[in-house]
This record gives sequence, C-alpha cells and structure tokens, in this order.
Amino acid sequence: MSSERAAGRGRQFIEERQAVVLEMLKEQGRVTVRELCDRFGVSVATVRADLDELGRQGRLRRTHGGALAAERDGQVLPFGTRRMYYGTEKKAIGRAASRMVKDGE
Repeated sequence: MSSERAAGRGRQFIEERQAVVLEMLKEQGRVTVRELCDRFGVSVATVRADLDELGRQGRLRRTHGGALAAERDGQVLPFGTRRMYYGTEKKAIGRAASRMVKDGE
C-alpha cells in the first residue's frame, strides 16, 4: 500500500498516522496541525496527541501549531527549517547587537 493511500481519509492505526507524519517531516522538514487534520480526517486533539507522542520519543520537535523534523545522527536540518528555531530570540540578539555597533565600525 502506498503512503498516499495509507494517508487517505478513514480509520487508521495510530502507528500508521505517525509513520506518515515522519515521512512528511523527512520530505518537507515541517508539518502543521491543520494540514495533518485535513490529510487524516481526524480531530485537532488526535493530531496533537500524535505529535506530542512523537516529540516525547525524540522523533520530531514540537512547535506551536505543528512540528519540525528532529536532528538525527548529526544531520543538519535544512536552512529553512533551522531558521524557524528560536526566531524571536535571534531577532532580539540581532537588535541588541546592532545597538552596540557605532557608525564607521
């Protein structure tokens, strides 16, 4: 059975949904709760429970509204994915650093 058919609407085992989520993360680097609800035809609570469980297992990194691929075996995540980590903090550091630089330095 293809992952497309396995990901279709209808009753699925938790393990099947989670396997598809991990495959999507491998391909895309990120997923949202909304896209997973639409893809599987399940509730927000069901998707959140799946993502939370995979997060506890260290297989993904849970974010507000979705999940990001976890770094595995020293592999570096794609730049677009890494850019999303700690975005607020990185912007604050950049603002603080810019206040320390004087004209002409």
